[in-house]
Amino acid sequence: MNRALRIGLFCAFVLTGAAFVLLGIFSGQAQAVLSKAIRVCLECIGIG
Repeated sequence: MNRALRIGLFCAFVLTGAAFVLLGIFSGQAQAVLSKAIRVCLECIGIG
């Protein structure tokens, strides 16, 4: 694979990932993920 194609694919994947992150933030999923992560962490250390 030549260098230009690799850079193009890298940029495409980064932009796609960023778009999905922004979509999740704007749809309100960030709060749901954060609350689940906190719950899992508390269960791991035996508090929750």
